[in-house]
Amino acid sequence: MVAFLLFVAPGIVYELRRERRLPQLERTGLREAASIALASVIFSGGALLLLAAARALWPSTMPDVHRWVAHPHAYLVAHYAVLGRTLAIAVALAVVLALIAAEVFTWDYRGASIHPQDTIWYLFHREDRDGLPFVTVKTTGGMVFVGPVRTFDSSGDRADRHLVIGPPLTQATYGNPDDPPTIWDRVVVALDTVEHMYVTFAPNPAEKA
Repeated sequence: MVAFLLFVAPGIVYELRRERRLPQLERTGLREAASIALASVIFSGGALLLLAAARALWPSTMPDVHRWVAHPHAYLVAHYAVLGRTLAIAVALAVVLALIAAEVFTWDYRGASIHPQDTIWYLFHREDRDGLPFVTVKTTGGMVFVGPVRTFDSSGDRADRHLVIGPPLTQATYGNPDDPPTIWDRVVVALDTVEHMYVTFAPNPAEKA
C-alpha cells in the first residue's frame, strides 16, 4: 500500500497543481486513474534517470543495482539505509518534476486560480475585504432585496441553498422606488431564484451603534 501511494504521488501532485489554474476535465474514473498512473510513470522515470546520472558520477553514494538484483534479500538487509535514502530521493525528485511540469504546461494561465470552494463562499469569506457584504439581489420573480448578508448556505444543491439578507432590509418591486417592509427585518432568498446579485462591502451597522 505504501509503495503504491509513493508511486502515484507524483501524478496526484501534478493533477492537483494543474487543476488550480485550469478547469477540471470531465473524465471517467478509469481515465482519471490512467492519467495519474501515466504521469507517475513519466515523472518517476525522469527521477530514475537523474539518479542513474548521479550514480555514474558518484557510484559509492547509490545502490549497486546488479548486486541488489542478484541477492535482493541479503542486499536489502546490508544496505537498507542506502536503499531507503535513494527511494526517498527518487520520490522527492519525481514530485519536483511534477510541480515543474505543471508550472510549464499552465504558464500561460499563471494569473488564474481555481478554488474548490463555492464562488459565493469565496467571495464572502476569502476575498481580502473589510466589512460586511451588502447585496442587491434581483429574483426571477422581479423582486429586489437590498441589505447585508447575515448568513448563507455554501454546500448542497443550488435549489437547497439560501441567503439571509438583513436587517436592515429594503424591499422593492423591480423598476419601482424602494419600499421598506413594514413588518419583516430579514428575508430568506433561495439561490435558485436569484437572477443576479450586486455585492459591496461596508462597515457593519451594528458596530456603529
